Amino acid sequence: MAAGQWKTEDVSNTKDTLEYYTDLAKLAEKGKVSAIFFADWYGGFEIYGGSMDAMLQAGHQVAHLDPLPMVSAMAAVTKSVSFAVTMSTSYENQYVIARLYSTLDHLTKGRCAWNIVTSWSKCAANALGQEGVIPHDERYDMADEFMDVTYKLWESSWAPDSAVWNKSTSVAYDASKPGAAFAVKHAEALFLNTFTVAQAKRVIADARAAAAARGCDPKSIKFFPCIVPFIGRTEEEAKEKYEYAKKHADPVAGLAQFSGYTGIDMSQYPLDELIDLSKANQAMAIQSVFRALEASESASGLWTSRRLGIKMALGGLHPNPEWAIEGDCDGFNIASVTNPGSWQDTVDLLIPELQKRGMYWDDYEVPGGTFRENLYGAGRKGLRDDHYRSAFKWGKETLEPEVKEEEKVVGERRSESYLEYTSLLKVGVKRTSRGV
Repeated sequence: MAAGQWKTEDVSNTKDTLEYYTDLAKLAEKGKVSAIFFADWYGGFEIYGGSMDAMLQAGHQVAHLDPLPMVSAMAAVTKSVSFAVTMSTSYENQYVIARLYSTLDHLTKGRCAWNIVTSWSKCAANALGQEGVIPHDERYDMADEFMDVTYKLWESSWAPDSAVWNKSTSVAYDASKPGAAFAVKHAEALFLNTFTVAQAKRVIADARAAAAARGCDPKSIKFFPCIVPFIGRTEEEAKEKYEYAKKHADPVAGLAQFSGYTGIDMSQYPLDELIDLSKANQAMAIQSVFRALEASESASGLWTSRRLGIKMALGGLHPNPEWAIEGDCDGFNIASVTNPGSWQDTVDLLIPELQKRGMYWDDYEVPGGTFRENLYGAGRKGLRDDHYRSAFKWGKETLEPEVKEEEKVVGERRSESYLEYTSLLKVGVKRTSRGV
């Protein structure tokens, strides 16, 4: 839900009911949507004004229920739509994660994926009994080791003739140098949050080159930028929906979310004054963010806190559908403005039009199939042989050597993605992302 939209016909206040999730799952399957992505994190956003008050007052990005129990219910009322659920390597145990996702893999018949994050929020650290956030690069070193242990639990515990589970899919994303190398090594699908098609092409090209350097098929990694569409039967109707949502957008909640992502307390800037970058300790970093914001706008103009807050409240800055062709993308992760309005418009208006244009499947690649089969095609139930995790399969005596020199190219040409900018800030933030 976009910040402030609960004041309209939105039904997000029913997110504590099972019916909300089962209805959403059935709607997604009606539209032949590939997967439902659960972005999840512990705690909240407390940078803005030094507290969570702005987010609580707006009812935005707070009081998340644990998504894992919901997936079982959603899978029970569907056959083909898949699910990606976020869990952190910084605060969970390898055995627990391996057991949880293996359980879901069985119950969903191979339709569940893990969105791997390392967690950047101080609020999350405190909620889980930690004094502070683990430094960025250290988190990724720990995560790399964490994945090796998890792979051993999944792949080395059972001989092929005695195995009783299919293997779950990995989804991870971070655009920092350690994060990008981690993603290319472990992920099968990546969430993108770049501002322009040129930036997206650079990020994707670097990642595909790094995959090839590892001896992997460059096309084996799938890329899914986030998009927040306003959909109408006519252009005028779509614009009316945008203006209506903009009217109800909560700029303070949007700024609080931006503060949480970047570590910059935006409460220091009056809503209707031009943002004075010299007041920020992270002036260079925030200037980079705003240059990227300008690059994404057809008419840039001048930025006030209110303008930024409204932009963030409506879902931030996301690409146009043309990126699927121009940017070498494999699909989109559609985020909502209202619930269930955004999803209903996607299923009833957007998808039928894309099907008419030959840009969207008429049915799942493998109806009732696994997440991988509907990502890669029929017959691909198991892990690819060129994936790093395959080195942990039962009976293999040696594991793949450490990262090749060629891999270090990832991230060297810094894209202007939102995540890369935020990862350079003092707090070393990493946005928990939304995927397939």
